Amino acid sequence: MPVLVLPVFSQPVFTPPGLKPPVLVSPALKLPVL
Repeated sequence: MPVLVLPVFSQPVFTPPGLKPPVLVSPALKLPVL
């Protein structure tokens, strides 16, 4: 159960298992976070 907490986001991103992993693009790093 991956929990992504990045300073570039205003709030923590929670990805529950079994769901399609959301593709989040960091505005600072310009890298996709799966």
